[in-house]
Amino acid sequence: EQIMKQIAIVEGMKCHHCEIHAENEVKKIPGIKEVKANFKEKEVIIDSEEEIKEEDIAKAISAAGYQFKGLK
Repeated sequence: EQIMKQIAIVEGMKCHHCEIHAENEVKKIPGIKEVKANFKEKEVIIDSEEEIKEEDIAKAISAAGYQFKGLK
């Protein structure tokens, strides 16, 4: 089974609690296997069954209250 890895650039996360909040929003997207946010690196690493649309990632990050700055 192929796992797709995408890295979102995210601004506004300040702590571990922020990471969990962002991860929980992104996990709501169908097809997500694993999400790991890192506030120090300003990124959210997304493992999924298939490529997730950038706009869906942006909506989830925005819903969590952070700024989506694109994909690496």
